[in-house]
Amino acid sequence: ELADKLELLVVADSDGHATASLADVVLPLATFAEMDGTFTNRKGRVQRIREAFPPPGAAVTGWKALVDIGAQVAHWGDY
Repeated sequence: ELADKLELLVVADSDGHATASLADVVLPLATFAEMDGTFTNRKGRVQRIREAFPPPGAAVTGWKALVDIGAQVAHWGDY
């Protein structure tokens, strides 16, 4: 398997995809129903979404996961 050839597999997942079971690290993401914000659809229209219920456990929005990773990477040289 390709995953066996990787040194590290990080998966951002919201629905327990099979790839997540192969990952060394899984970043739990909120689904569209668990976040407030906007998105641009395939036709280029910006649409508003509102949180229907809170994300479970440690799940966060995609942008928040990227910000958190960026903050950690920025400090790697500090160690």
